[in-house]
Amino acid sequence: IDTADGKVFSITGMIDNLAKFTDIEGKRIAVVGAGAVGLDVIEYFTARGAQAVLIEMQDAAGRDLDIITKNAMLTMLDEHQVEQHMNTQLMAVAADHFRVKNTQQTFDIPFDYGFVCLGMRANRTGLDEIERWANANNVKIMNIGDSLMARRIIDGIREGRNVLDTLEDMGALGSREAQRIPFLTY
Repeated sequence: IDTADGKVFSITGMIDNLAKFTDIEGKRIAVVGAGAVGLDVIEYFTARGAQAVLIEMQDAAGRDLDIITKNAMLTMLDEHQVEQHMNTQLMAVAADHFRVKNTQQTFDIPFDYGFVCLGMRANRTGLDEIERWANANNVKIMNIGDSLMARRIIDGIREGRNVLDTLEDMGALGSREAQRIPFLTY
C-alpha cells in the first residue's frame, strides 16, 4: 500500500497522488471499506467514469453515516452500478487484486487501482507514560480524540467542548474566559 509506482493506496496515498488519476475513465477500481472514506473514494472515481467494486466486511455500506448522507451514498452506488460485496473480508493485498473471503468462498477481485479504506483504531501511543506522570504529579488527565477511540469528527468537537466545560468546572478558566465560551447544545 502506498508504494512508489504501486496501484494500491490508502486515502492519504490517494490524496497525495491525485495527479496520477487524471485518465480514470473505464478503469476498474476496487475499494475495501464502505464507511465514509471508502464511499467518498467510490464517489470520486465513479463521477469520473471509473467502474467500481466495493468490498465491506459488514452487511451494509455507510453504517457510520447520518441517514441523509447514507441515502445519498446508497443512491450513488445504484446510479453508478457499483459492484458490491458485503459480508466480505479482505484476506490479502496483491499488486493488481484483492484476495477476499465471504461465507461461501475465497476469491480475487482484480483492479487497475485498489484503495484500502478500513476503519480507524484508537492510537494510544505514549498515553500510558503521560498518565503515570500525571498520577505522580496530581495532574488531571482527560483522554479525548482518537487516543480514546476513533470515530466521527462531530465526536471530537463535542469532546473539545467537554474539555472546556471541565476546565470551567475546575475554575481554571476564570470568570472572564468562561463567559466568552458560547453555550452549545447538541
